[in-house]
Amino acid sequence: MKKILNLFFVVAFIISITNFAYAEQNYRLEKVLILSRHNLRAPLVTKNSALTQVTPHNWFDWQVNAGDLSMKGALLETAIGEYFRLYFAEKNFFAENYIPQANEVRFYANSFQRTIATAKYFSNGLFPVANIDVEYKFAVNDSDRIFLASDVENFNKNYFSRIQAEKEKSGGDEILKEKMNNYAKTTEKILDFKNSPYAKKNNLKNFSAADFKIGENPYVEGNLRLAMTASDAILMQYYENKNVFGKNLSEKDLKNLANASYFGVNLIFEWQTWATAHINPMLKLIRDELSDANRKFTFLCGHDVTLAMVLSALGVENYILPESIEKMTPLGAKLVIEKRIGDDGKIYAKINLVYQSTKQIENVEILDLNNPPKIFPLKFKNLQATEDGLYLYSDFEKILNEAIAEYDLLIEKKFL
Repeated sequence: MKKILNLFFVVAFIISITNFAYAEQNYRLEKVLILSRHNLRAPLVTKNSALTQVTPHNWFDWQVNAGDLSMKGALLETAIGEYFRLYFAEKNFFAENYIPQANEVRFYANSFQRTIATAKYFSNGLFPVANIDVEYKFAVNDSDRIFLASDVENFNKNYFSRIQAEKEKSGGDEILKEKMNNYAKTTEKILDFKNSPYAKKNNLKNFSAADFKIGENPYVEGNLRLAMTASDAILMQYYENKNVFGKNLSEKDLKNLANASYFGVNLIFEWQTWATAHINPMLKLIRDELSDANRKFTFLCGHDVTLAMVLSALGVENYILPESIEKMTPLGAKLVIEKRIGDDGKIYAKINLVYQSTKQIENVEILDLNNPPKIFPLKFKNLQATEDGLYLYSDFEKILNEAIAEYDLLIEKKFL
């Protein structure tokens, strides 16, 4: 009986694999848009900042400017670009060593070195014999607000009441302060904060939570913001060379660091109103690129907050990424929207988050079809997936248009 059951499960497994492969063949890849976070960078603060005072230890000596993509980040991004080169060739989307025609592809990045360089290294991996231009609109390291929170001054009462309700739902000031303070304890331990010049000068034993504040945006203000900055610097140092002050960091330590570093970013997923109000230009850009008949491939490179705002505005369901220190927006993570034509003549959307696992980042692994990056299917609150895990494109387009239209409900109307 046991042998019969084992045989049954083996046969069922083979059938499931066959059906999946068959299903893939039934949807022809027609268009791809990738919204990417930049890859591994140096900490965002300069060497003479308060960060140098929060530990008695010496920080890693980065060979690039503050906030710039590191050489390891360049290698990681090239590797994931090379994976997509192989993937697209397998899908008969782009041939090997393809040279795109005019307007067929677009690479557009925020005007920071790390985002421009990420787009460039990805293009080198994807199109190794083509000289791809990366578009950016301002002087290097001047922000393009399409990729970050756009400035809006005339919010209405509806906006403020909804923000307050979402803030209370996520715990309110006191609960959020307690969470952030608990994550910061790991940061204090790794830094040896109590023995730091900063702690001695200010007569502190830990990061003070007394002035903690989260206002009308999901970003921490007060002394715990310094803990967030330090957590980010530790994580970047860990990813770059795994040597953090000679200490062995446990998986729990690393996840607490990530929870501290990404505290505000992770809240964006709970504050859908804030995301919808501030990412409207990017949502419109995504819609326009997916609707452009001449465009076959689009690569947009921004930040963790860019990904978080877009996904929150679209109503993504809660998720925690496997094999990743960061649970929602890892280094180099990519929202991949594939437009596919089914054998039934209908247009579908396949929507995944693609990212390198912690192990793949640590080891700078070569990525290919046998060792792909992690591919995580995203689910949305107002979308019903097909049996094959795709969405009708018209349904996806509807929630995209609804998120864009929602913006008008959050601002004061001006009458002439």
